[in-house]
Amino acid sequence: MLFRRIGFALVLLEIVSLAAVVGGIGFFAAMGLWFLTAFIGGWLIQEQGFETLRRAQASFERNVFPAVEIFESFCVFAAGLLLIMPGFVSDILAFALLVPSFRNLLRRRGGSAFGLREETMRARDDGVIDGVYERVPEHAVQIAPESPEK
Repeated sequence: MLFRRIGFALVLLEIVSLAAVVGGIGFFAAMGLWFLTAFIGGWLIQEQGFETLRRAQASFERNVFPAVEIFESFCVFAAGLLLIMPGFVSDILAFALLVPSFRNLLRRRGGSAFGLREETMRARDDGVIDGVYERVPEHAVQIAPESPEK
C-alpha cells in the first residue's frame, strides 16, 4: 500500500514538473533535455555498473564478501529504473543515486535497513578458521592397509 502511494505521488509530481519545465523552456527544448538526461544517465549507469562489477570480482578474489558493491549495484539498478520513467523528478533522483558520495551517505545512514553492518564490510584477518568437527571414537576408526608401491 505504501509503494502505491509513493508511486502515485511520484507520477503526480512528474506530471506537474514536466508541465512546469515545458511551460518554462518550451516543448522541444524540454524533450531534448529529457533525451539528453536519458543518454547521459545510460552512459553513467553502464560505466558505474562495470566498475562495481570489477570491484566485486576483486573482493571475491580477496575472499571478502562484497556487501558494499552489492549495495552500490542495487543503487545503480534503481537509478536505471528511475531513468526509464518519463519525467524530470525521477531523473534527478536517478542522478543522485549515481553520485558515489550520495550512495556512501545512503549506505552509512540506511545500511542497517538493508542488513549491512560494519563487520560484514571489512575483511576478517584474525587468523581464525571456522569449522565444524565431530569426535570419532578410536575403536570406530579403521585404518586402511597400505598398498605396496610399484
